[in-house]
Parts: sequence; C-alpha cells; structure tokens
Amino acid sequence: MDLFRIILFIVPHLIWTNASLAQDTLSLESLQPKVEKARAAVKVIAQEIKADLVALIPSAPGWKCGESNRSSTTDVFELIPSVHVHCEHEEQSLDAHLFVDPSTSTLFCRSIARDQQGIEEGRINPNLFRFFEGEAWQVKRAGVSLQGCASEVLAFTADGNRSESSIPNGPASIDAFAQALLFSQPEEVVAQAPEHADAINELLALLDDQSRQFSNMIETSSNAEMEVVRPSDALRMGMTLPMALSFSPSASATLEIDGCRLIVEISASPVGLHEAKNTGLRWASPRSADGTVRGAYVTRNTERLKGLARQSGTSIEVLVDDLVLVRVVTPGNRICASDPDIVRRTFDEILVKNPSTVVMP
Repeated sequence: MDLFRIILFIVPHLIWTNASLAQDTLSLESLQPKVEKARAAVKVIAQEIKADLVALIPSAPGWKCGESNRSSTTDVFELIPSVHVHCEHEEQSLDAHLFVDPSTSTLFCRSIARDQQGIEEGRINPNLFRFFEGEAWQVKRAGVSLQGCASEVLAFTADGNRSESSIPNGPASIDAFAQALLFSQPEEVVAQAPEHADAINELLALLDDQSRQFSNMIETSSNAEMEVVRPSDALRMGMTLPMALSFSPSASATLEIDGCRLIVEISASPVGLHEAKNTGLRWASPRSADGTVRGAYVTRNTERLKGLARQSGTSIEVLVDDLVLVRVVTPGNRICASDPDIVRRTFDEILVKNPSTVVMP
C-alpha cells in the first residue's frame, strides 16, 4: 500500500495554511550525514538488545526453534531490536517475530483487551480466541496465530501452518508454545529499552526535519488550500514505529488550487523507493528510452529522472537523482478543466527546488 493511502487514511484532517509553512521553512543544508550517524547508533543498540531477545524465545515441549534469516524489503528491523524464528513441531510450525516497540506493544495489548471485553459483553464468540496471561505477558491465540505484548515494550506475533492437516491438530501445540512464552523473563530487555528509545527519537527528529523540508517544497501560493501529512503526524495518531520509519522521510499533500485538486508526494522512504523500483509497473526503473509510449504512459528516462508521465497530463511519477520520489497526480486521473497544465507546472516547480539535496550524503 503506498504512502498516499496509508498516511492520508490515518490523518485525514491535518490542514496547514500556507502562512505557517512559510514561517517554518528550513535551511536546505543536507541533514543526511547526521541521519546516517544517528541511524548507525540506533543499529548498534538494537544489535546489543537482540542477544537478550533471542533468550526469550520459549522452549516449549515438542518444539524446536531456530533463528530465521527472513529477508526484508527494507532495513527497518535493523533499527528495532528484533528476532525472527522458525519453530517446528510434529503437528505444526510457527514463524514468529519478537521485537521491542512500545507503539506495537500498546496496539497489541489494546487488541487483546478489546477482544476479551467483547467476549464478556457477548459480542464475540469465545470459541474464536484463547487467552494466556502471566506476570509480564498477555497472549492471544486466534486460529493458528498468536499475538502478544509484555511490559508495554515487547511485541510478539506468530503464524502457524494453515494446511488442512495442520489446522485440526495444531491448536494444542500452539497453546503449549504460548503457555511457555508466559514464563520468559523480559526484565533485562525492558531495562535496555529506554536507551534504544532515546536513540530512535533522535533519529526520528532528524528524519522529520527532512520530511519538513520536503513539505516546504510543495505549492505555497496564497490561493492554495493544503492538507499536508508527515510520518511523524501519523505516528502521533496511531501509526506504529516500524511503519513511521518505513515511510520516513516523506511528505504527502492534497492541494486545492483554483478548483483543481492535486495529490503530491515527495519521498525518500525505504518502502516508497523499494515499491517504485521493484513492484507493480516498476515505474522508477524504466526499461525503455525516454519518450517511449507505454499504453497511457510516456517513459521519463534521463540522466536525472526515471519514471512515467500520463499522456493526458494528469500524472507525473519520477525518481529524481536515484534519491527522491516525486509524484504529482490528479485524483482519478481527471483533467482539470480550468488548468490542464497544472500537474506539469507543479512538478517543475518542485524539481527547481531540487528535493534530492535534502538527502544527499
């Protein structure tokens, strides 16, 4: 799911006036060296905590677990103390993920409490879930999946085998795994979490400064109404830390200018770059010469720009200097009758401000 749908769904009513944006303009010095230094510091702390996380994986009767080298599209979980394990039982298997993240831990705890309350009030069938509670841990099983939280710091998920042979036999063995998790002692990990949180907050602040610089490059004329969202806004409204890191730095906006509506995104986020280069149309990795017509699109493939533009003039989506995604589209790809050239002009205005300077080394 791209940044437009996720961010604008979570925070639909953040309206910034152009005056406030003008007052908040930052120097366009590159913050990237500071970002990389802060990122490296976070990775060191995360790796130190990871060793203690591995020890929390339960040793349940009949289960054998080993750390999994599951690939990821981004390095987000290098920044968060995290361990993936694959566990085998003669009746089932589990792919489990244990990580340090207060935002996800809180989300999981609320979900467990909400389901428990729904059962007490008769709104939810009690046969859908089984709950486990220990001194630190709360765990819920739904089918062959587990979800847990501990000490408002740790989060745990596990997905079991859903084959026809495994599902009927699996719940008892998965329950034994959940029961064993209750006896793990997370105190040492919890004690280290504040140091990691401080380092993450320093990194997030720098990423937000970059996101703010992107937002200040979006249309600021006096007659434009804008809704601008940065990942930090969405984090305050309930987005989890891994998602906020995945979508940073970036700024997404909807603009209303003289009756024309635009959606604009400027992003150097890991998820955005990966999706644009490797999924769908792979529009940020064009395989055709500049100007090649591909259905409704025209390829942009120059020294600086890689991407696609609609022949109708209703969208331009490009990767600039192999560093920053710039997308300008009209909702539903409808031509704005009062200003048919507004997409190209808005894109050109952003390009003149050179967004790649924000994340240059």
